[in-house]
Amino acid sequence: MVASADLLKAGLIFEDLLGVLEKKVTAAGDCVMALYNQGQSTYALKADSSPITEADLLVNKMLLNAIDQLDLGLPVISEESERLPYSIRQKLKAFWLIDPLDGTKDFIAKTGEFTINVALIYENRPVLGVVFAPALNRMFFAAEGLGAFERSNGQLKKIDPVSATQAKKLILVSGHHLDQQTQQFLESFPDFEILGMGSSLKICLVALGEAAFYPRFSPTHEWDTAAADIILTEAGGALLNKDQSPLVYNQPVQVNPAFIASQLTFRDRLYDSHSMW
Repeated sequence: MVASADLLKAGLIFEDLLGVLEKKVTAAGDCVMALYNQGQSTYALKADSSPITEADLLVNKMLLNAIDQLDLGLPVISEESERLPYSIRQKLKAFWLIDPLDGTKDFIAKTGEFTINVALIYENRPVLGVVFAPALNRMFFAAEGLGAFERSNGQLKKIDPVSATQAKKLILVSGHHLDQQTQQFLESFPDFEILGMGSSLKICLVALGEAAFYPRFSPTHEWDTAAADIILTEAGGALLNKDQSPLVYNQPVQVNPAFIASQLTFRDRLYDSHSMW
């Protein structure tokens, strides 16, 4: 199967890609769970002091092989592989962006709140994404123009836009990076419950209305958010920066600015608190 970036943008094969990727990501999740269920996880520390496990490396290898088998001729940028310099990246119109195991700390701590993430970036925005939380058996996926979906326990459902009255009055925050700025921001929402959680799972739960929004003011990387970003967008929500603009991917340094992931029905109230972040 060979397709140009323009054909991908036209959506001609998005549905086929999602079908293949769902199977490949499920297989990777099965391998992750085999390691997860072995007991205590050993890990090493990367240069930035973040942990890396055997599961991170195994899933990275499986995803790279799966994408190579798609035969689309698009480069892959992964958290766990040597990355292309910006002098080359800046010329890319389309590429794959993956985080083999988002929430490695949660994998080690056995919270179940870790995800496998695969996104297709086209002209600096995700146009296709798959997020799988294997410990919870919850698969989320979306493509531009096709909508967003969840598959859980064998049941497939479309994720529809959620109204403010439908969404649970719950704010999700990082389980590991709750900074002072976020704590100050949360003071504007005393009528909401607050819950710390790991990984891109937070964005997917906002898409479903299982939470109202997720503010993130401490640094994240593009591979942390890309797949879940398109899922939230296709579900009628948005992941926006301080200026209420979508995140732009493939920046010189692939670090995201501060953002809030929410259903659009909450936007006015969130950005009334603009000065807080």
